[in-house]
Amino acid sequence: SPASGKLFMTWSNMGDEGYSVYLKTSESGSVRGPWRNAGKLFSKDGGHGMFFKDLAGHLQFVLHQPNKGPLERMKTFPVRETADTIAIGSAVAP
Repeated sequence: SPASGKLFMTWSNMGDEGYSVYLKTSESGSVRGPWRNAGKLFSKDGGHGMFFKDLAGHLQFVLHQPNKGPLERMKTFPVRETADTIAIGSAVAP
């Protein structure tokens, strides 16, 4: 994350409210870790998220939701970076 200088990783797994996206941060700043849990990024039955910059240069997060084919659809969220973590806002309408 440019704002924090930290290296983050996301992964998807089952959670209390269905499929969820979790956040980890590298304690060494290297992909070799060690990695520590940094909480849930998304918990409402969606997953396999990726970060990207939109055409205006804003950082966004995209995932599929719900985790039930053939109902899966793309959801996009604005990203907020702080000195300590990454968070996502409300979904952006398609």
